Amino acid sequence: MLVKRILAVEGPMVSKQVYSKARAIYGDEVKSYTYFKRKILVVMKKHEQLKTRTNIREIQAVEQRLKEERAVALKDAKEAHEEMQKELQEKYGASFTKTAFRKSKKAVQTKAGLPPVEFRWHLLAKPQQINAWKAAGLPTAEEIDALAVKYNEWVPPTERPEAIRPPWQR
Repeated sequence: MLVKRILAVEGPMVSKQVYSKARAIYGDEVKSYTYFKRKILVVMKKHEQLKTRTNIREIQAVEQRLKEERAVALKDAKEAHEEMQKELQEKYGASFTKTAFRKSKKAVQTKAGLPPVEFRWHLLAKPQQINAWKAAGLPTAEEIDALAVKYNEWVPPTERPEAIRPPWQR
């Protein structure tokens, strides 16, 4: 947002100039130049306010690096989720958070003797369903949360800063 405002007022300029303007306005709140430059370059490319050809190459390099970082983070998150699924399946004999088809979901429900499920396993489930799940010996919400925390997939809202989101929500 700051970069957009600076470019709107000052017009096209080199990223170092944008950084110096931002530093003059906000002082120490502005992070290092290398961090800030990523933001500047992405915004400048979007608004086509690039001044030199080297900026284009830098933007392409930054975008490529960011894509690779996102791909690695997404891959790690998926692997952790799969491990959690395997552990749940080993412990309870079926995957309750992710089943492939409706028929298999129904098979899992009938196998466990559960009532028809209107909600998936989460906090909005009806009390009768939660009691039926507990009676069937299925994992409690705390156990699922503990597994998710173990595989870095879920952090309680009290411990999660707003800036950190799971990779699939970025």
